[in-house]
Amino acid sequence: MATFYISPTGSDSATGKTATTAFKTFDKAAAAMRASAGADTTIVAGGTYTLTKTVALTLASDTGSTFVAAAGATPIISGGNKSFSLFK
Repeated sequence: MATFYISPTGSDSATGKTATTAFKTFDKAAAAMRASAGADTTIVAGGTYTLTKTVALTLASDTGSTFVAAAGATPIISGGNKSFSLFK
């Protein structure tokens, strides 16, 4: 089991293994969780994330993997014309 981090100010060329080396996108975090082949968690920092496509975790390759908001954070997921928060 691994823990990864994403932040609107992160970088997809970073390791994603700490809050200070966070990935920027959900896609990069999902790929990292798949590559580690475990029940992993990605901690999502507060801020706005603009998605251009759906991020999907599949039962076959992502069993047990989750995205969770960082403590006290309210990440906003924006796609198209509407914004919403998955974390309430």
